[in-house]
Amino acid sequence: MKAVRLCVVLCFALLLASCSLKPNWDLMGKWQKVDGTEMLEFTGKGTVALTDGPISINTTYKLVDGKLLQINVGSLGAVELKVSIAQNTMTLTDSRGQVTTFKKAR
Repeated sequence: MKAVRLCVVLCFALLLASCSLKPNWDLMGKWQKVDGTEMLEFTGKGTVALTDGPISINTTYKLVDGKLLQINVGSLGAVELKVSIAQNTMTLTDSRGQVTTFKKAR
């Protein structure tokens, strides 16, 4: 009986862990800015490429609690953005409340 309870607890813990990782999975890939030419590409290795025409910047990112995106900007520190992903739309909101929308690129 103890083995069954332990198995149930372990399965529940794995389920919770997989749910907490899902936002990062949704974030990975290429995103095109809705009203612009900017492109973001997130990898599972914690890197992001910011591209706008011939300009390209590669840096690192971290997703905190599935809702806060921290993008490292070198010596300037990190930019923190609230992130929301619904279907193929990603919304980033900065500390001033300015909202930027991206669509998943195909």
